Amino acid sequence: MNFLYPGFLWALTALSIPIIIHLFYFRRYQRVYFSNVRFLREIKEETATRNRLKHWLVLLTRLLALTALVLAFAQPYLPDENATEQRASRQVSIFVDNSFSMDALGEDRSLFEQARDRARAIAEAYGPDDRFQLLSADLTGSQQRLLDQEAFLAALDELDLSPKTPTLEQVHERQRDALSRAEPGAAVAYLLSDFQRSIADFTPDTALAVNLVPLQGTEQRNLSLDSAWFEEPVQVRGQRASLNVRIRNYGSKDAEKTSVRLLFGEEVKALGEIDVPAGESVTDTLAFSIPEQGWPLGRVEINDYPVTFDDTWYFSFPVAGDVPVLVLGRPEGNPFLNTLFGNNALFRLENRPADNVDYAALGNNRLVVLDGLERLPSGLVAALNDFLENGGAVLVFPGESADASTYNSLLNSGGASLGERVTRTREVGSFNMENPIFRDVFASVPRNLALPAARLSYRLASGAMSREDNLMRFKDGDSFLGRFPVGRGSLYVCASPLTSAASDLPAQGGLFVPFVFRLAVVGSGDRPLAQIIGRDEWIDLGAGVQPALLSADQQPSVRLQDRLEFLPRVERSGDRIRIQVADQATEAGHYQIVMPDGAEAGHFSMNYDRRESQLEFWSRKELDERFSGSNTRVLTDDAGRLSADVSRISDGRRLWKACLIFALAFLGLEVLLLRWL
Repeated sequence: MNFLYPGFLWALTALSIPIIIHLFYFRRYQRVYFSNVRFLREIKEETATRNRLKHWLVLLTRLLALTALVLAFAQPYLPDENATEQRASRQVSIFVDNSFSMDALGEDRSLFEQARDRARAIAEAYGPDDRFQLLSADLTGSQQRLLDQEAFLAALDELDLSPKTPTLEQVHERQRDALSRAEPGAAVAYLLSDFQRSIADFTPDTALAVNLVPLQGTEQRNLSLDSAWFEEPVQVRGQRASLNVRIRNYGSKDAEKTSVRLLFGEEVKALGEIDVPAGESVTDTLAFSIPEQGWPLGRVEINDYPVTFDDTWYFSFPVAGDVPVLVLGRPEGNPFLNTLFGNNALFRLENRPADNVDYAALGNNRLVVLDGLERLPSGLVAALNDFLENGGAVLVFPGESADASTYNSLLNSGGASLGERVTRTREVGSFNMENPIFRDVFASVPRNLALPAARLSYRLASGAMSREDNLMRFKDGDSFLGRFPVGRGSLYVCASPLTSAASDLPAQGGLFVPFVFRLAVVGSGDRPLAQIIGRDEWIDLGAGVQPALLSADQQPSVRLQDRLEFLPRVERSGDRIRIQVADQATEAGHYQIVMPDGAEAGHFSMNYDRRESQLEFWSRKELDERFSGSNTRVLTDDAGRLSADVSRISDGRRLWKACLIFALAFLGLEVLLLRWL
């Protein structure tokens, strides 16, 4: 047993006062003479014995009453197992989970509102001299400060739902950092959350008392629009496109006739209904016509309640028109490239021989293809290097008897070189699906996907300083198709000529067509349909951004309609110019990239992280088993019982009320003794 105010125990010295009074209290007797005092002597002896017993009992009750009264002022308490030590100022860290899953309904309101009420009860159970940390899913730098009780309650009232989804390991690390300067035993942490399985596991610190307050909703059901992607590798203006959308049912009941809508702006482009079995995902396809060139801003919507943050998926993509493609080779052109580009309204194809090129107009093209040239003129090499430096894309298919020295004058700028001519058949063993050129081409790699084989090829070598991005590789380890950054552009080199006799690459439409299409449309940059808020991802601005616009005092800005505008982090990585918005884009929607001169550099779309959609939680029993034996306990989520538990944790089991009751009881017993004995 400990005492909150042990200095009051000095008052126990006052117990000597009733003892002294009892010992030195002498009552004067009046002498009366009787003739026969034998019977009186017997009565006197009996009365004196009873008086002595009475006086000792009264003394005992007075001593006990005074002792209980002194103890009441000293405020004794029994320390709780995880209680903080009684000090002038304690430090308390309270994490309030404000992620989207906390928007689920509890018994009478959302779990987030319940968590705020519980956090308020916890803070009020401590004293005004204690210091508090309010931690949320945002994990901002300002939340590392310790606040007084009034400031904590004010900050708690301003807390709102957040798209961030940190793990509880990250949260607990922040709590340890904030409480690291507290005296031993004077710090305690609370975590109020629904404890989703995807984020809730953490390793508690044995030196810090941790208290978990699990909050559980009354109903666990949720439909999530997980993602969307195109079936076609390239979106062509005016043509029909198929957008695949995946919807997952995280609940325990089947979802029937769920409405799915595809919108561009406020115009509905496609409608559908879909049934989603419990615990499964279903993919639906929405067909629509690609709008005119520019940046179509679309979104897919479903109707679901009460968790609604994952009911919309935003996406955007560029639609190019009249993409200029220049093929240098035979005057009549390559039949494969003619079929690919010449019969498509998206492209403007031009075939020219290598000795009849307007070098000054080379930069007007999106893609330049060198097809089967035996040698490269020096003037063409110089012009192509300038084209690459300014952000262009060059695709090289060497001739069957190529002059390696002239080719290497171009390839060496990217750290590559054309080597030995190989006439034996070599098969391609792998391709890089993570490369932007092949990304999103396949929802999953087909098992029977045929890879090309080359009957005539060159050994494509890369130097020590090369930054090759390998796209396809032979089984013997040599590169079949690689990308080499040059300045702000990209040099793509194939180890084999583009002829049926040399390789069957043109016949592999599943790889060749999307590769060349995306290369022509995207150029040296690529941008995904959508990105996830909070992830440390970069957005490639592509080849159309001029370096002068990205100087130290000039950089692009990002806008979300009229609600949000900020300056992103800008980085030049090799030939690419990228921006990062992970910490600034906090709201789902379509963002516009604006250059300093007011020109638009495109859009990108952000969506909330779907980790919060998965409604699987740790139960109270599982939490008890998971953290048994550690300095961690699971508290009730009942408001009244929680306040009592927190008071016991903060102050232990206080006994001053019991001492006061005992003091009154002993005084009452003294009155009874004086009256009836």
